[in-house]
Amino acid sequence: MLQANENLAPTRLLSLICLGITLASIHAQTIPAPEWRTSFQAGTVAFKDGRLQDAAQAFALVTKADPKFPEGHFNLGLTDERLGRYPEAIMELRSALALKPSLRGASLFLGLSLYNVSDYTAARDALRHELTLDPNNVQALQYLGLCAIALDRPDEATTALDKAAKLDPQNVDVLYFNGHAHMMASKAAYDMMFKANPHSWRVHEVLGEAYAEADRTKDAIAEYQEAIRLAPSEPELHHALGLEYAKTTEIPKAIEAYKQELQIAPNSYQTMVNLGMLQVQSADPEGGVEVLTRALQGDTSLTSAYFYRALGEKNLSRFDKAEADLDKALETNQDPDLKQRSYYLLFQVYRALHEPEKAKAALATFTELKARFDQDNNQNLAERMKRHEAATQPE
Repeated sequence: MLQANENLAPTRLLSLICLGITLASIHAQTIPAPEWRTSFQAGTVAFKDGRLQDAAQAFALVTKADPKFPEGHFNLGLTDERLGRYPEAIMELRSALALKPSLRGASLFLGLSLYNVSDYTAARDALRHELTLDPNNVQALQYLGLCAIALDRPDEATTALDKAAKLDPQNVDVLYFNGHAHMMASKAAYDMMFKANPHSWRVHEVLGEAYAEADRTKDAIAEYQEAIRLAPSEPELHHALGLEYAKTTEIPKAIEAYKQELQIAPNSYQTMVNLGMLQVQSADPEGGVEVLTRALQGDTSLTSAYFYRALGEKNLSRFDKAEADLDKALETNQDPDLKQRSYYLLFQVYRALHEPEKAKAALATFTELKARFDQDNNQNLAERMKRHEAATQPE
C-alpha cells in the first residue's frame, strides 16, 4: 500500500493557485466588513510569503469574526493543510463546503487532507465531488486513483489515472501510479484466471510472457513448451517460443519454432522475416532468401526483409542481387541502426564486385552514420540518467 504522505509536492503549488481563485471571488462580492478585512489581507500576504503560522492566525481571526464566510474557512483550511495539520484542515474545509458546496478547490483539499490521515473512503467521496465541479482536475484524478489503490480497487484506480495521464502526459507521478494501478488490475485478472483453470495453456502463456519480460529465457521457454503441449495449434505460442530460442545459442530450435508457426499460419509475413533472418546468418542462406522473398511478395513494406535477403545473396556470392536489395532497403529504410548496417554490407558487396570507389563511398557513409548513431545513443543515455537523478532527488 502507498504511504499516506507520498507525493505531496504538487499539493503545495495548488494551494497557492486555489487561494488566488478564492481572492478573485471575494473581490467580486460586497467589500468585507472592516473589522476583519485587514486580517484577511494580512493572511493572504503571509500565505504567499510562506509565513504559514502568521497566515493561520490571521485567517482564524476572520472565521471568528464571521463564521458564515465560506472563503475564510477555505483559506484557513488551505493553510492548515500546508502546515500538515490535517485534522484542523478537514474541519475548516468541511465548514467551507457546508456554507458553499460549490466552492471549487475545497473538496480537493479536503480529499488530500483525508488521504493523509488514511481515511481513504471519505477522501474518495470528497475528490469525486470536486470532479463534478472540475472534471479535468489532474490532481483530483491522481488522488482519486491513489485512494482506489489504497482501497484495493484497481479498476477504479486505472479509470481515474488513465484520464489524468491523458490530460497531463508528462506528469511522471501520474504515469508511475497509473502503471502501478494497471499492474494491480493485471494481477487481479490473472488471479481470477488461475482460479478458474490453473491447468489452462493460457496460464503457461502468461507465465512465459512474465519470464520473457524478466529476461528469464530458460524459464520462458519451458512455459511456452508446456503451453504448446496443451494447445499445439496456437500459432502465437510457436512464435513466442521462436523469439526466446533466438536469444540463445540454440538457433536451430528457433528456426524450427518459426517453421511450426508457419505451418499453422502460412501468411505470417513478419515470422517469415524472423525465420529468413536466422537462416541467412546460419547454414541455410538459400532457404533464408526463399522465405524472405515470400515475405516480400506478401508485404513489400517489410524493409528489413530487403536487408536480410541482401545478406543471404551476398553469402551466396550473388552480389548483383545483393546490391539491388540494398538499394531497395535504403530507399525506404528509416531505422538508423539498419541503415548504417546496410551501408556496411554495401561496402562489402562493392568490394566483392571490384568497385573500389563505390566501396570507399559506402564505407565513408557507414562511418558517418555510425558516429552519429553512437552520439545519439550516448546523448539519450545521458538524458535518461539526468531525468532519473532528478526524479530521485528528495523534495
